[in-house]
Amino acid sequence: NAQLQQRCGNTIHVSTLQTPAATPMRGVTTQLYTVPGDSTRQIVVNHYD
Repeated sequence: NAQLQQRCGNTIHVSTLQTPAATPMRGVTTQLYTVPGDSTRQIVVNHYD
């Protein structure tokens, strides 16, 4: 499916592939990684303070 979910506690942000997947939140650093061999897919990694 073409929707991404970003979760922080009880907050869920849903994005499509056409809009940015990262939503700035205090205490959270978000990184996007492209899946090797498939440039149309990305992995969203959140680091929490």
